[in-house]
Amino acid sequence: METNTTTDERSRITARVPVDARNRLSEAALIRGTSVNSFVIQAALKEAEDVIERDRTIKLSETSAKRLIELIGTPPEPNDHLKDAVAIYKDQVRDLS
Repeated sequence: METNTTTDERSRITARVPVDARNRLSEAALIRGTSVNSFVIQAALKEAEDVIERDRTIKLSETSAKRLIELIGTPPEPNDHLKDAVAIYKDQVRDLS
């Protein structure tokens, strides 16, 4: 895949860090064979992906997971509130037609 990036498609992030943090980042980047900038971007993107994935993942206990599967397989009968909501929805959809 060809990438044609212009300066308009880039953004700058600046961070002030303590000298010891900069030294640790430099050492890690050297071990990886990359620049400090690339190292920090790669590490930050990995952390961002992890944070987003954790936010989008639903974790259930074994009991809750079994209950969810049970409800999906055999849903309860609709109650009066749900029946009313369906009727209202159908009326609104009919009015849009």
